[in-house]
Amino acid sequence: MPLMTHLDYPPPGRHEIIEHLRKGDVLTHCFKPFPNAPIDGHRQIRADMHSARKRGVVFDIGHGMGSLAFETATAMLQQGFLPDVISSDVHTLCIHGPAYDLLSTLSKFLALGMRLDDVIRTATLHPAAAIGRNDLGSLAPGAIGDASVLERRPGRYVHTDSLGETITADRASVLHRPRHRCHRRILANHRARRRAHEHVPQIQPQCRARRSARLRLLLDTPALVLDLDAFELNLRTVHGRAKERGVALRPHAKSHKSAAVGRAQLAAGAIGLCCAKLGEAEALAAAGLDGFLITAPVTSRPKVQRLMGLNARLADLAVVVDDVANVAELAAA
Repeated sequence: MPLMTHLDYPPPGRHEIIEHLRKGDVLTHCFKPFPNAPIDGHRQIRADMHSARKRGVVFDIGHGMGSLAFETATAMLQQGFLPDVISSDVHTLCIHGPAYDLLSTLSKFLALGMRLDDVIRTATLHPAAAIGRNDLGSLAPGAIGDASVLERRPGRYVHTDSLGETITADRASVLHRPRHRCHRRILANHRARRRAHEHVPQIQPQCRARRSARLRLLLDTPALVLDLDAFELNLRTVHGRAKERGVALRPHAKSHKSAAVGRAQLAAGAIGLCCAKLGEAEALAAAGLDGFLITAPVTSRPKVQRLMGLNARLADLAVVVDDVANVAELAAA
């Protein structure tokens, strides 16, 4: 009997599940964002995904609330790894977005560059085969008469994934049911629900918080994450008060180890940056910063040579010493 598996946040990890799947088993949520994404930090498809495809595992999208990332999908499609099945996984949390319905989900893959015939197969022939119902998903003589009539409508459409990221389709890439009279009321009600969801002010902060939380999951670790508004306010406040009192500031870069933060501190009025180690100063100098005080003595001969090399490249470099012999060694270098 085929097995259909569902990936969410680990545990378990994707690799703990996928190696057990056999020919005909289905892996849903296969284009998830991090964690449990099918691509690595370099946007390359993981080896276990290729192995599973060779074994005949069926890969299903299962969009839902949190299981389709455009970044993941783009990387997968660019490397020729198309989904076998595209499904919406619509439920109460995503029927008003981001999944909406199957046609919206299919349209996203058209916008991502999949061919129309490949997209149609993922919602007809392939899912029918996955459940062993070859009498479905086809217009062959003798097949069950289950068909939908669609039209490909031109225009510009904005599509949103599970992380709140958007892409814009600039050609005829959205599938719709034709607007026959019997469908007008259904379509009007659907559009009204969609507009109501998109324009209710009280849910917007929740959406922003949810999007922010999901975007953080894409970051590799370690990563420095800042509330930019709070950071800029703190920066202005600290340097403003120091200036009022005639105090010069040289903040310590070891608290952030970030060239972008250090550059902002210098632009706000810092006279330079403290670095706990020679390596920190070298890294910040490589990013174009200058004006360092290394707060730990540099004593070994290899590091003294590196210090002299750094000094030759910078206009402003100082180092703390706590021993007369170290002073003599630096002077001789």
